[in-house]
Amino acid sequence: DEILDVRPDAQTARSLLEEADALARAGKFAEAVHLLLLRSIEDIQGHLENGVPGSLTAREIGGLSNLPARARRALSPIIVLVERSLFGGRDVDETSWSEARASYEDFAFGEGWT
Repeated sequence: DEILDVRPDAQTARSLLEEADALARAGKFAEAVHLLLLRSIEDIQGHLENGVPGSLTAREIGGLSNLPARARRALSPIIVLVERSLFGGRDVDETSWSEARASYEDFAFGEGWT
């Protein structure tokens, strides 16, 4: 069986990482993680057959049955960090940023999609 590939193209992913890295270098770790999540959802929106309903939360999007398990696993840590930051008022530190960045790299560049 072929797994639906919902990743961005490599150049788009690299550009996003550059933009997020710039935010992180400025100490804006929460904004950097949030940017990764928003753009990932945009990429998924463009690849899923019926798109992503606009009323869904990030957690609900991460649990969509038509989202490949590999994407769910890679995006889950990013979703958790954004929820804790935006809704829980917790700071995102450099370590958490690094973990989110690694998760995004797994989502965008990881092997095993097909």
